[in-house]
Amino acid sequence: MNCLPIPLKLGKSLRVSVALLIAAGLLVCAYRGWRESRCWVTTDNAYLEGPVHPLAARLIGTVNEVLVEENVRVTQGQILIRLDPRDAETRREQNEAKLTEAKAALAAAEAHVVSVQANAQLNDVAVAKARLDLERMRRLTHGERVAVAVQELDHAQAAYDTANAALNAAQCAIASAAAEVDVARAKVTSAAVALKESQLQCEYTILTAPVNGRVGRRSVEAGQPVIPAQPLLALVSDDLWLNANFKETQITSLKPGQAVSIRFDAFPGREWSGCLESLSPASGSRFALLPPDNATGNFTRVVQRLPVRIRLAANCRRELGPQLVPGLSAKVRVRVGEWPQWDVKHFMADNLTW
Repeated sequence: MNCLPIPLKLGKSLRVSVALLIAAGLLVCAYRGWRESRCWVTTDNAYLEGPVHPLAARLIGTVNEVLVEENVRVTQGQILIRLDPRDAETRREQNEAKLTEAKAALAAAEAHVVSVQANAQLNDVAVAKARLDLERMRRLTHGERVAVAVQELDHAQAAYDTANAALNAAQCAIASAAAEVDVARAKVTSAAVALKESQLQCEYTILTAPVNGRVGRRSVEAGQPVIPAQPLLALVSDDLWLNANFKETQITSLKPGQAVSIRFDAFPGREWSGCLESLSPASGSRFALLPPDNATGNFTRVVQRLPVRIRLAANCRRELGPQLVPGLSAKVRVRVGEWPQWDVKHFMADNLTW
């Protein structure tokens, strides 16, 4: 009977000790959470993004050859698809012939200008000769002694007028020939533009990769007819980044250049580093297809999200390589401050670890 209180006392002491340990653990966890909230800003609303370049036809044609399969890696400038070039080559040859014809017409117009200019020079000489003859006849007729008949004076006057009219006609012919040269030059320019366009059409029959990346969503096969702007495949670029959507209550301390810790859902247990690159100029709802109108009567206050762009570290790209694809989910933590050194020493003195 006298031994019973001892185990009861021990059991009570054990329960008290366990309760104290649990309380101490809860306090430590609460402290660590509070400390975490002061030094880091966290969100699990983050996704890997990257530019997707759609490759589309630029002319009407038929696919001759598809040189790549889906999911393969390609380099910038690599030929991916060939279209039937015969129609484009035929138009190019027609435009080459038109350009040659326009150049020949220009040469003929320029030669005609030279011809009418020479004719105008002859008429100018004829006018000068007719003027001299007329002046001579006038002197002979109006002098003290009339040496020629009045009829000869009239003939000289008529010859002068005729030469003058021919000169005026030659000058008009020069202006007309110059206008023809301008028209011929315009036709040459138009034919040259048409030829350049047909050459571009020939180049458009070969579709190349605009950037380095991997092929996805291929929807074209050999023999398939295509039209302009028809998407044929998509090319996912190697330039990737993270879009993290933070609550508007979390962006107070976010600034470009801050260090970021990244955990991808696809690679549990591994952590990568990054850098906060920029903040969006507007909340995500403002870029939505139907932005909310808060002036309506059914207003409901919702915490907005602000997209933040995060650049991945080089070692993350190098180690994960093709496993990094747009659309992967991630959890990110942005370091927004440092814990005071005095506080760390204080808790280290109490043998606390975290």
